[in-house]
Amino acid sequence: MNLLSPKSISEGLSSLSYFTKDDQTAKMIRQIANSIGLQSAISPKGDIRDAVKYYQTATSPDVLIVDVSGLQFPLNFVDDLAAVSSPHTRVIVLGKEDSVGLYRALLKRGVDDYLVTPMPEPLLRESLNRLRGDGEMTKTASATSVGILGTVGGAGCTSIAANLLSVLTDFAHRRAVGLDLTARGGMALLFGLVDTGELHNLIKRDQNVDDLILSRTQQNLSDRAALLGFGDDITDALPFDKLEAIGERLGKNAHYLLMDFGMSSSRENMSFYLKSDLHFLVLTRSLPSLKRAKVISDFMMAQGLPLPKLILNHPRPVYSTDVTKSEIERILDQKIAVQLPHKPRLFSKAEGEGRATVQISRRMRQSYLELSSILTGRPTTDPSLFGRLRGAYVRA
Repeated sequence: MNLLSPKSISEGLSSLSYFTKDDQTAKMIRQIANSIGLQSAISPKGDIRDAVKYYQTATSPDVLIVDVSGLQFPLNFVDDLAAVSSPHTRVIVLGKEDSVGLYRALLKRGVDDYLVTPMPEPLLRESLNRLRGDGEMTKTASATSVGILGTVGGAGCTSIAANLLSVLTDFAHRRAVGLDLTARGGMALLFGLVDTGELHNLIKRDQNVDDLILSRTQQNLSDRAALLGFGDDITDALPFDKLEAIGERLGKNAHYLLMDFGMSSSRENMSFYLKSDLHFLVLTRSLPSLKRAKVISDFMMAQGLPLPKLILNHPRPVYSTDVTKSEIERILDQKIAVQLPHKPRLFSKAEGEGRATVQISRRMRQSYLELSSILTGRPTTDPSLFGRLRGAYVRA
């Protein structure tokens, strides 16, 4: 998946922002945007580095024009911009280097166009018109779906999904939606909310679900994080094709869809889990957990699918009779991706405050920063003072 959105057919674009130090270029952008019906926002004078800082806290527009002139490693800053921008944002890069190699590298990262400055007015106008659907190539967002499946009851899938949602949105600056596919509404409870069961209601609707309905039914935690849950019993008769369609529509405005399957053993749920782009399998140190993990891993291997990433959770104290980490890795023939510590008091405190544990525990946050790096493929920084003093880079 490209760091910015892949190209497809565009829907309506209305807002535009730009970051350039050249006054003439800024004036040209404003004039063209106004003439073709794009609302030009007041943009700070600067380049792509200023855009990265600005959109760490602000919501990115439909169209963003950034200048990389004079920067030694512009692709690194494009990667940083992708991390903080909404997936639907269309990006035009300006620069002074007339390089085919740079142009191809930018397009590979999902940038819509690269224009060499100074540029003629018709060239910029043509590029903006293409983004609005008047040309051949435009784009839409496509989120990465992440399936989180437990091997035994109480393995901690819901807690893992909630904390990963918090880390991805608060620390990795991604946009993510948590889909609670269990019958308990536990993910909402971990954030101090009550699951209203809207996901179940959406699936049972006779009419098609559009963006407006989704925006009104999802529970927003912030401008980057949202939740949808069943809040009701789940049966094997649920139309998972409709759930998949809802996920695709949610993916237009999110980088990740985090799906909590709990310990689901139905054929339909397992089939939907296997359709995920990335699979996490949550284990404990118990023998039943290991046996179940072995069955799932062998089945996925037989289907030609990549093996799931293993998360070793400790929802209870470790006993002498428990299976060791080395035994788990030997039997499953793969390494544990991340270990999560046993912190019962921390979980109780977080649940009482309606916050994710990563928001109140540095040690827990480090484990989930490592987990988020597996998803993003990039180091994730802990912005706390302690994290900055340590360097705070956690690599997958």
